[in-house]
Amino acid sequence: EQHLVMVGFGNNDPPIRTLLVDELVSMDNERRTKFLDLVTANPRLPCGGLPQAAIKVASRAGARTVWAQTCVRTLYLPNYATQQELHDGLEEAFANAALGGFHEKNLAV
Repeated sequence: EQHLVMVGFGNNDPPIRTLLVDELVSMDNERRTKFLDLVTANPRLPCGGLPQAAIKVASRAGARTVWAQTCVRTLYLPNYATQQELHDGLEEAFANAALGGFHEKNLAV
């Protein structure tokens, strides 16, 4: 949890942080690989582990889809209200990643 940098959420710890941490903890290794590949364009953690990955999480208020910007290792999340919404959003992003999916070059910001 301390290795995720929350960007653009204001001073309060956003509920999406807890949802994301819970989702990451519940993931099996295959889904974690997909998550890393989506956010960093590398399916493996760098030497030094998660702290070295320097993953940022930013708000994408009003959006419906998860989006990633791999060059700056940032995951953009809609303001999902439930664990299931976040899970489904990530699954949709994983499923589309092989086709170029929800990557910065394929989505209008």
